[in-house]
Amino acid sequence: MADTNITYSYSQRMTWLQNHTRIDPDRGEIEMWNILKCIWQQVTPDMLGSVYPVIVRGVLSTEEAWQEITVAAPQPPDYAGDRPPVEHYGRDAIVEWFLKNHRLSSDGQSLQRRSPIDRQWYDYLEGENGDWGPRDFEETYNTAFLSRTINFDKKRRLNPPVTEEEGKIPLRTARTNLLFGAMGSQENSEKLGVEVSQTIDFDPQAFEKWEETNVQILSSRRIAEAFLGLSWPMTPVSLRLLTASLKAAGWIPQRNGTARWWVKDQKSKNDQLE
Repeated sequence: MADTNITYSYSQRMTWLQNHTRIDPDRGEIEMWNILKCIWQQVTPDMLGSVYPVIVRGVLSTEEAWQEITVAAPQPPDYAGDRPPVEHYGRDAIVEWFLKNHRLSSDGQSLQRRSPIDRQWYDYLEGENGDWGPRDFEETYNTAFLSRTINFDKKRRLNPPVTEEEGKIPLRTARTNLLFGAMGSQENSEKLGVEVSQTIDFDPQAFEKWEETNVQILSSRRIAEAFLGLSWPMTPVSLRLLTASLKAAGWIPQRNGTARWWVKDQKSKNDQLE
């Protein structure tokens, strides 16, 4: 099973898609930036599993994910150039990534790595440098340093320092960035030991846009997982904040003998139309 406990919220996901998808100007096909190989790659609904990071996609079905992609791909990115900017990580940050995403096999004889795309574990084969981590790491450090890091990790001799290199992304920030998904949400930060305030990322306008494309019952769980990118069950504090946010935005709870869900208050809807 893929690790889907850490996922993007709707707003984070649409921002990521805007910057990591495009329409090929020559062929008119939708392309997505492969975060492992660091290349533009054609993407279709049946190819999402091989290029669309599960941490970004979250619990969306193929139909739901593709609908968001088709909306985001024509939008201009918020950077200049023909590819997402290279982030230059410090040595400590790269070591941190190895610790989180590499492990010894159960027999202790081989090294395994976790793909940042599907979050599954795979055997690392010698010489496959392009598969153990993002190629953008090579923009910062040469392959000799990277190979040494692999070997140290394989022998379990890593003892990373806690200092941060001047001019590099701070280690605490890198812990979230390098996991490809922990963009500041409370759930993600708690998993990484980062102190956060008791808040949720609820944007009423973004919620209205997301709700228009949602095809499932609008339960609190559905909102938490697909819109906020949080695991279910939510903490009691987060659930109370979500309930208060929905009511403040003009949504009211409904229930029957088997389910609970949210609907837009008709008065609030009419006020928006006037």
